[in-house]
Amino acid sequence: MKFKLILPIIVAIIIIVIGVWLICNNTTEQPSAEWLTYTNENYGYSFEYPETWDVTQCLKTVIIAPKEEIDLIKENECIMETPKEYIWGINFKTQEEFDNIIEPYRISDSYKDVIKENIVINGTEVIKYTSDFKRITSHANPGDKFFDILFPVEGGYIESTFMDQEYVDTYEQILNTFKL
Repeated sequence: MKFKLILPIIVAIIIIVIGVWLICNNTTEQPSAEWLTYTNENYGYSFEYPETWDVTQCLKTVIIAPKEEIDLIKENECIMETPKEYIWGINFKTQEEFDNIIEPYRISDSYKDVIKENIVINGTEVIKYTSDFKRITSHANPGDKFFDILFPVEGGYIESTFMDQEYVDTYEQILNTFKL
């Protein structure tokens, strides 16, 4: 008799504990009402970004960064000492550019360790390269980590290159809104 009364109470406590744990451990933030949408009509992609960030174009590269960084980029007329100053750039790459530039460069060597993996973002299978730099290069310092994600599109890829770890949480949030 006591067991019949205690069992439902135990089950209810377990369900409540699991529910509280799931709510407290859900760290994936969704864009809020203060997020804006960027749409690239030429290549058919869009993403959301915080209103404290901005988007600009330097030649063929779309740059996404905090507003103060975009202001500096514009002030310097898109001329920067290192690519890392772009924070995050998006370009279109043809299949030929992928075969001759992207794929050969994204390999481990004495300057960097590279991990290549296939992942899914919003239902699209993409190629992700993580480059962890061990030595100084013309565009990175030891400890820098760059992420390259290639979204397949007609005629090539949309290449997303993220280069500044200071903003990695925001980058991941924006990336999760990327749509083709």
